[in-house]
Amino acid sequence: MAAPPSPAPTPNLLRELEGRSKELIDRLEQGVQAEIQAQRDRVHRLVLDTPLPVLQRRGLVLVGLAAAPCGTLHTDLLVRLTPPEGTLLSRHSFVPGQPVVLLASESGQPAGPVLDATVVSQHGLKWLTVAVGGAGAAAVLDPGARRRWRMDAGPCLAPLQRQLDALGALGRLEGLRPGEARVRAVLLGEPRVARAAAAAPPAWARDARWAPAVADALARCGALNPSQRAAVGAALGATFSLWQGPPGTGKTQTLLALIQVALAAGRAARCGPGPILAVAETNAGADNLLEGLRARGVAAVRVGQPARVRPDLRALTLDALSERTGEGARAVKLRERASALLMRGRDRAPLVGSSAGSSLTHTYNNTLEAQAALALAEAISAADPSVRSVAILTPYAGQAASLLRHADPTRLRIARPADAEGDGALAAPDCADARGARPRGPLVCISTIDGFQGREADVVLLSTTRTQRLGFLADRRRVNVAITRARRGLVVLGCSALLRTHPVWREWLREAGHVPEAQPQRAERGGRRPRISADPGCYGSGCGVEEIFL
Repeated sequence: MAAPPSPAPTPNLLRELEGRSKELIDRLEQGVQAEIQAQRDRVHRLVLDTPLPVLQRRGLVLVGLAAAPCGTLHTDLLVRLTPPEGTLLSRHSFVPGQPVVLLASESGQPAGPVLDATVVSQHGLKWLTVAVGGAGAAAVLDPGARRRWRMDAGPCLAPLQRQLDALGALGRLEGLRPGEARVRAVLLGEPRVARAAAAAPPAWARDARWAPAVADALARCGALNPSQRAAVGAALGATFSLWQGPPGTGKTQTLLALIQVALAAGRAARCGPGPILAVAETNAGADNLLEGLRARGVAAVRVGQPARVRPDLRALTLDALSERTGEGARAVKLRERASALLMRGRDRAPLVGSSAGSSLTHTYNNTLEAQAALALAEAISAADPSVRSVAILTPYAGQAASLLRHADPTRLRIARPADAEGDGALAAPDCADARGARPRGPLVCISTIDGFQGREADVVLLSTTRTQRLGFLADRRRVNVAITRARRGLVVLGCSALLRTHPVWREWLREAGHVPEAQPQRAERGGRRPRISADPGCYGSGCGVEEIFL
């Protein structure tokens, strides 16, 4: 006999919850507001209180930039930022998808509007392309003056603002549909509603057609281990489920299977949940969900600012899909016409203000280690054609940027945004050398560890980067994520003497059988060429872990 539906909270209980929830929501709102203020204070200190030469040495600022519109990315304006004529961009830590702040400046000091923007792509050291939305576009196109701009790392406040909006809505409990009332009661910690909801199936799962349809869809779902299959089956019969597990246990893949099976069973039984909203805490997490759903043939739409969506997925954003409709196409034409009119006025305005100074230092990058990682990726690509994907991971955005700069797209199929201010397609597979030969072998993804959560590759090359202080390398969670992304082989490049100062790395090195070297080799700020101490082909012949130390 099917379990009865969980009862909706009564009006009296909702009023009781609304009163009890005020203190909780106020406390949570204060915490979020404190985080917002802390982020703003951090940017304020960097922008106004830190000497400009210090910021330049750290790669945290670019100054003297000229701004020129170069197209649109759906509703955002694309802006090309170039250094003063005859110079190159200084080395910096900005990477595609990163939120930044543009400030009108004089001699590198703020002197005008402050705009929020997102890095889209970089063309070597010649220019950067950023996306500017809202009123910021008008400031860039302002016909009254041509400004020089300064670019700083920006605070990421959008998720925090969304938290505030959600908290504001959470305490409003009257006039809700029964299902929504149950959800809010559970979120507010009401145990009676939570227990009843957890014990009862959703409405569609009480239909006699549902269970056979689920069993059939699960059988067709592909590679799930027994634990994952059981988790999916249980969640499909429950109103609320919580999955927990450390990195590498397949939570993302199990979630994708849940969505796939729910939709397939719903179509077969004609009684499923209908459209599904899948959310993630970060843009990278949402991109990983979208990529996995696309690979499984599930129709999905990505909601969010297109500039912060992975370039190869932007065609699936709500903005991109909307522009393919008749009304969307008309809106695009109107925006293009408005931009052209603003540009016409801007071109008649004089250029005021100027700024210069460049620095060639980079934030936490290790050039020799980057070169060694790329050389190893080439060796793997040539050694084993069965390898379909390689990920080069690092804890630091600066090292990821260094890897991208040194990667040769005529020798490796690098998955990265198109450099030529483009539409965000993967440009590397189409690159050819002087003889017209195109790179073959696996697709090589270069990413930070945080940006690769929920994803996997056949082979992972981990560039630990640091040689003097542990920094992010001491974060157990990041270490766990980094070493659980590989399907077939893991390669770690780093300073063993430094890693051995941390108990987690020391134990990992012992398990991997690494023998300490007599003299640690320093590479973070120069030194002799790296020595690769392991056979690059080892990973393909059953060796589970390969260690390479500089």
